[in-house]
Amino acid sequence: MSQDPKPKKLTTWQSIAWAFASWRTWSVVLMSFASGIPLGLVWIAIPDWMRDIDVDIRIVGLFTLAQVPWTFKFLWAPLMDRFVPPKLGRRRGWAIISQIGLLVSILALAGVGHHPDAPWVVGAIALAIALAGATQDIAIDAYAVDVLRTEEQAVAVGARNLL
Repeated sequence: MSQDPKPKKLTTWQSIAWAFASWRTWSVVLMSFASGIPLGLVWIAIPDWMRDIDVDIRIVGLFTLAQVPWTFKFLWAPLMDRFVPPKLGRRRGWAIISQIGLLVSILALAGVGHHPDAPWVVGAIALAIALAGATQDIAIDAYAVDVLRTEEQAVAVGARNLL
C-alpha cells in the first residue's frame, strides 16, 4: 500500500486523515501503544498489587524508583544507536532484545505472583521490566524517526502521546 505525496492545499482534518492513511503512521502508533504497557505495569499495577497484599506503604513508595529508567533513557540511547545487534539490524534488533527482556521479566513476575514474600524480589523484577520497557521506547522512537515522512510525524507524535 503506497501513499501518494501530500497534496499542497489541505485543511487540518484532511491533513490528519492523509497522515493516518499511511501504514507507517499506524505501525508507529500501534508500537507506541505496546510501549506504554510496561510503564503502566511498573507505575500503577505493581504498586497497587503490593498495597493490596499489605506491604508496608514505605516499601511500596520505593517501587516508584523502578520508574527511573524512563527518566534516564537518554543515557543509553546513543549506545543503542552506535551498536547494532548482530544479524538483527539496528532498530529491529533492539526492539526484539527489549521485548525478549520484557517477556522474561514479566514471566518472572508471574512466577513470584503467588508468593511475593520478598517485596525486594518484586522490586528487582519491576526494575528489569522498566529497563526493558525504556529500551523498547528508545527503539520505537528511533524507528519512528527513520520510517515516518516529515508530514506524518506530527500526527504520529500526537497519537503516540494520546496512547
